[in-house]
Order: sequence, then C-alpha cells, then structure tokens
Amino acid sequence: MKTGLIGNGYWGSIVEKKLEKLSELKFVANSKTDITNIINDVDMVFVCTPTNTHYDIVKYCLLNNKNVFCEKPFTGSYIKALELMSLAKRNKLNIIIDHVFLYRNEYKDISNLDNIKFIWNKQEIIKENILDSLLYHDLYMLIDITKCIDWEIIKKIVSKEKLYLKLKSNKKNVEIIYNRNCNYKQKQIILNNNVIDFSIPKNDALYDILNLILNNSINIVNNNDLCLKTLNLKEKILKC
Repeated sequence: MKTGLIGNGYWGSIVEKKLEKLSELKFVANSKTDITNIINDVDMVFVCTPTNTHYDIVKYCLLNNKNVFCEKPFTGSYIKALELMSLAKRNKLNIIIDHVFLYRNEYKDISNLDNIKFIWNKQEIIKENILDSLLYHDLYMLIDITKCIDWEIIKKIVSKEKLYLKLKSNKKNVEIIYNRNCNYKQKQIILNNNVIDFSIPKNDALYDILNLILNNSINIVNNNDLCLKTLNLKEKILKC
C-alpha cells in the first residue's frame, strides 16, 4: 500500500519508521504542509498531528478520496468525529483511530471485573491539558473492558499535573489516577487488586496495529463506535 504521513514530531517519527517497513511511504509532511500535489499518490494517509488540527486534515483527506488513520483522541469532539465518520461512510472510505493499547499482549489478561484502577505516572515533555492527554487511552480501555457506557462521575479532582477520577456504573467501580510530574514512567491497570503492568511493553503494539490496518484486518465499525463512545464519556467528564 502507498501511504503518506502527516505529522513528523515525536510520535509521528515513531510511526514513520514502522510505515517504512510495512508500506511504500510516499511522503512525510507536517500540519502546515500544502499536501495538494502529493496526496494523490497515496492510498491512505496517517495523521499524527496535534488534536486541534485533526478535523481539517482528515476532512481534506476524505474529500480527496483517501482512507485515514488518525491518532487519538481524533478530533477531541464527539460531534466533529461523528461528522467525519459520516462523511467517510458516504464516500465509502475508512477512518481508523489509534486504540493501540487494545493490541498490547498485556491487554489479553484483562477481563470484565467490578473494581478497576488505572494508574499512569509519566514525565511529559509536551504538556497538553491534562484531560486531553492520556485520559482517552484509559476511557477506551474502560469501555472495551466493561462494555458499559453509562458512567456516573462520583469524584473529579484535576490540576495542571494530577488527575483523579472515580466513576461508577451499576456495580462497577473505577478509579483513574494520573500524575504527569514525576521522573519515571509507570502504567498499570489493577483489577480486583491484581496488577497488570503496561510499563514495559511485551510486544510492539503500534507495529501490530499498523500491520493489521495495511492488511485490511481491522474491524472499522467497532473501532469507530468505540471512539465515539469514548469521546462522549470524555466530554461528560469535562463538563462535570
């Protein structure tokens, strides 16, 4: 497959190396590049730019008949995401959102339990709004694990560096704890006191998901549905 990459920052450079192995990478651009004369040469565009640029870039790609892979949290907006997914469907194109943690080998050990705790300690160089940063990952995993979308927000404490959320749905209790001001990296999911450590990956999940995408082996409907449910819950939390 002939691919193009928009976004050549930290994450984009990681995606670039994998696309070079898995596809015929025709161009690498950034969010300010005029892609008018280069987009026609590719079958699919991979978008790894800042969230606030996603809507315009993805819409342009769709209007030019290109399938799109986009980094989380997609547009950051449920309404905008729904609009773009509807446009893709009308034009018989695909949008795929990067739910990379679902492809981690560690994730296979997770089952639907009543008490879940997400812990993420990370020193971030680029600091987006804390609710727009890594929270999306935890929310899509939460929805995928529990199959629940109707969450009551019991407690929310947020500052520039820390986030604490307590959610409840029926008998399920969830805590999300995020500390971005530390000198180490730790990602854990604790299920009924059983720790699943994501800190050191057991596999290259990004490579695996890109390989599946390029071989048309991703369930697009499930991917898009999970994205919309996640954005909806994220917006509910933001309004709380």
